[in-house]
Amino acid sequence: RFYLPVGADLVEDNLRRITASTGPTSLIALFLLTWTASGAFIPLELALNRAWGVKKERNFLFQRVVAALMALLCGTFILASVFATAMIGRFDRFVRAVLPKAGKLVLTGIVFEILLVVVSFFLTVCVFALIYKIVPYTKIRFSQVTPAAIMAAWTWELAKYAFTTSLRFSNYKNVYGSIATIIMILSWVYLSAAILLFFAEYSAQMQRKRSR
Repeated sequence: RFYLPVGADLVEDNLRRITASTGPTSLIALFLLTWTASGAFIPLELALNRAWGVKKERNFLFQRVVAALMALLCGTFILASVFATAMIGRFDRFVRAVLPKAGKLVLTGIVFEILLVVVSFFLTVCVFALIYKIVPYTKIRFSQVTPAAIMAAWTWELAKYAFTTSLRFSNYKNVYGSIATIIMILSWVYLSAAILLFFAEYSAQMQRKRSR
């Protein structure tokens, strides 16, 4: 729910089916999932190369390897977010069980909600920073992209809550019917891509100004 404000149940159900399978089927499913996800990073590399003024491209094999690694890295951070959320939730229940009086305080719930937001924000910054650092076919230091990654993550979080809030007051299900969830997922992906590319361009422009 931290990375996909709509359609999370649909994605989780498909991921559970993949992880529930064993043997060669699960390996093939994981390979196909990684290969499909890596396809999103190839046009992203072209866009980021253009933002940084890079004209040379990676060869096909190297491009696919980098794209697959980025898909796995982003997937790892998403799993880390799910794991951290589960651990924080368990710790919350543990505190409420051991210290019933503290568990009843409103402040306790607020503290754990803030902790979830902080963890989600930190992991989001890491994802943006890795994309800005690794995907373009040029040498980029983390110090060059960290400010843009922080601003992108902050904007992305605000957009996520605004997008989720707007869905509560819209009748998209009546408009799109059975494909409403898919339409909303695609809309969110489009918005996320716009944020990612905007701050990539911002980071490249700021670096050019510093180099003058």
